[in-house]
Amino acid sequence: MIAACDPGLVRFTWLSARDGQPPQPTAGSEPFQTSALPVRARRDSAVAQIEFSLRACAHIVRCRHAFDVLYLPMAYFPAPLLVVLGRLLRRPVVVRIARGEASRTRKPLAVLRQRMLRLASAVVVLNEDSAVRLRQLGVRASDICYIPNGVDTDRFHPVSDEERRRVRARLGIDEDEFVVMYVGSICRRKGVEALIQAFGMFVARGAKGRLLLVGPTEGAEAEPGFVEEIRRSVDENELGCSVALMGRSDCVEQALQASDVFVLPSRAEGMPNALLEAMATGLPCIGTDIPGIREIVRSGENGLLVSTDDPAAIADRVAQLLGDRALRDDIGRRARSTARSLFSIQETAVRYQALFSRLAARSVSL
Repeated sequence: MIAACDPGLVRFTWLSARDGQPPQPTAGSEPFQTSALPVRARRDSAVAQIEFSLRACAHIVRCRHAFDVLYLPMAYFPAPLLVVLGRLLRRPVVVRIARGEASRTRKPLAVLRQRMLRLASAVVVLNEDSAVRLRQLGVRASDICYIPNGVDTDRFHPVSDEERRRVRARLGIDEDEFVVMYVGSICRRKGVEALIQAFGMFVARGAKGRLLLVGPTEGAEAEPGFVEEIRRSVDENELGCSVALMGRSDCVEQALQASDVFVLPSRAEGMPNALLEAMATGLPCIGTDIPGIREIVRSGENGLLVSTDDPAAIADRVAQLLGDRALRDDIGRRARSTARSLFSIQETAVRYQALFSRLAARSVSL
């Protein structure tokens, strides 16, 4: 979103730890600058979080006359601290709810987060379920803004059959293989084990297929114990030649272009970027019928929905698409059209620009 904003209308300062990775601007534009704050403690430790929070607060206070709006892309710590600081500095604060930050629970940090959300100038949500939860927590409806995630439809796009064959050749995929793809963290929340079971059922029917799992298998974004469970499941079901854990990839768009079907069997989502990227590539997508996915997929039109934790249903849907090329093409075209018309990164940037401008103008008038 930041890289797609018009630098003539809005500019960002991105605060991160010294080794943090800010978003990259589009060619020829400079919509943001980076302020890397030195953090001496180990990055994934509680001490590092506290150190970064204090340094961020100090930086914001020093630069309080240089910005109009404080934007927090997630509601977890140190967001509550920064919301209070923003209010003390009389600056509007926008908080984005990514997934489960609005859950009703009595845990101390969750209660603090709930109170913080009521203090924010605006709360951005990705799906209606989050909006409902926020209203139940006492956030005013007028302060809740629906702004979906956006996808770069120029980067993620369909290719011709000839180019698809070339991409497959580079990836070592046979031309006649039916390729099922998943992109995301290898973790329980994403339902990856259900996909492995479903793919085993699919192959047991005699289909020649390959499952590509693209996503981090180590580091903070992965669940190491769960990754090992997935590897054992692949081996126990004798799927070693058909399932590839590809790890993190910088060429996700090429893997999507080489695939036939995309599956996202998640148990919880905000609004999955991976699904939007697959739809923009023109792939028929199978997703679970949960908040964040059902806002994107209309089952039978621009994708297919199944219940959570239902490997048999996933296998049936994959087999259905394997046997019907016309259905695959039709759903893929509708998916691409949906991504371009409703979820382009440019449209998302326009909505954020309008929100920031409105809040900045209101702040000046106070």
